[in-house]
Amino acid sequence: ADCSVLIAKVFTFKRRLTFIKFLVTIFNIKKNDLHFGIQIFTNINTEEALDFWIKKLKVNKAQFQKPVVTISGSIGAYRKKSKYGVVTMHYNNKKARDILIKLLPT
Repeated sequence: ADCSVLIAKVFTFKRRLTFIKFLVTIFNIKKNDLHFGIQIFTNINTEEALDFWIKKLKVNKAQFQKPVVTISGSIGAYRKKSKYGVVTMHYNNKKARDILIKLLPT
């Protein structure tokens, strides 16, 4: 079975872009092979959030899966911190996953 590497849920933009650059430069991964998903609340405009992440990550709309929309509840201050939702990055390659796991401190 194909292993999925689920990466970067809470990195800052700079770290996320640095990690993408790391994958492209060191692992020779094609940026077009990366896939993304966003999770947003019902009070967030889906297209606005998607456009935001496309511009920030400098990727194509086709690389995004259908957004996951969660019903807005009493989330307090989190609402302001999550204006465009949360992005996840996916890359399906078991060999790259295994190498990355070995690089992590134990």
